[in-house]
Amino acid sequence: METIAHELGISKSLVSLTLNDKYGVASNMRYEIYKKAIELGYDFNYKYKKKKPEYKRSICIFINKEFAVSSNYFGKFLEGAEGVFVRYNYKYDLVFWDDNTTFKDIFDNIVLNIVKGFIVLKYLKEDLLNTIKALGVPIEYVDEDHYLHGDYTSVKMHNYQAGALCASYLYNKGHRNIGLVFKDNKLLSYAERFYGIRNLYELYNDRIIPEREKVNLYYSYDNTSVEEKLKKFQSCNPIPTAIICLSKDVLKEVVEVLKKYNQYKKVSLIVIDNGDIIKDFNEKITTIKSQTLKIGEIAAKNLITDIYTNETIKKTIIIPAVIKEYNSVVDLNNNTEKDEL
Repeated sequence: METIAHELGISKSLVSLTLNDKYGVASNMRYEIYKKAIELGYDFNYKYKKKKPEYKRSICIFINKEFAVSSNYFGKFLEGAEGVFVRYNYKYDLVFWDDNTTFKDIFDNIVLNIVKGFIVLKYLKEDLLNTIKALGVPIEYVDEDHYLHGDYTSVKMHNYQAGALCASYLYNKGHRNIGLVFKDNKLLSYAERFYGIRNLYELYNDRIIPEREKVNLYYSYDNTSVEEKLKKFQSCNPIPTAIICLSKDVLKEVVEVLKKYNQYKKVSLIVIDNGDIIKDFNEKITTIKSQTLKIGEIAAKNLITDIYTNETIKKTIIIPAVIKEYNSVVDLNNNTEKDEL
């Protein structure tokens, strides 16, 4: 505390009030003190180390505001994580952020002294991420490929298995001519889903299983628009009877294009995505997704384990994907939607 006071040219009492979460320090000064403490490597947990394990402990979960509002994923994740935190006597703080959020803004939401670990849901602004890294406590990343090769644990959907589930599902529905649509072929999640689909259809087409009907899988690596890709499918022979979308964003565009050309009722649509079924169109579309409730449970358990063992070594935890239990597909014979279990 003396070093921090000297560096900032203020009294030690101001530093003491700030680091002990007392009143009497202006918010701007409080931010500067915290910032300098982090830069100097201050151990925020020092005064709690000799306390009993059941002493007040907190987890901080970062979530983008727009994502939290637009997706049910966050609610399901939190439901899974909350049960674990309650069981192990942890409280949790939610920090909602957007592009304008600064590290200074989050002081109203969390008390750094008692934060034992962080969960970053989906992604986090680089400056905020770098700041919490400097605290030296365990961090858990959930469902974002960008962090897979980072320094901390990542919990993510089993994309390869999701692709294979998708391929098997359509095959069992009788589809043999299938279009595959994706936009950014550099995304790891896309690549994993793509290989899961392609490899299973290659197995079906292999001579090892001669009794199976062959599958035609149409896709393109180029950077053309979704509309151009769908036009190419129309020139194929035979024309695809089903279209696989590798993400929710791709599905939105596919639906718009198909409706534009009055083709929507003529194909079956399936989407692989760890979000929820698309509600913007009020459509019933087959969805393959991760078990979000389970992701919340596993992320919470793993973070608590890392806190107890002071573990920060990177791990990747894979959560199985599932087909949404109740879905609807287009009946190709009469162009009406048919609900199926």
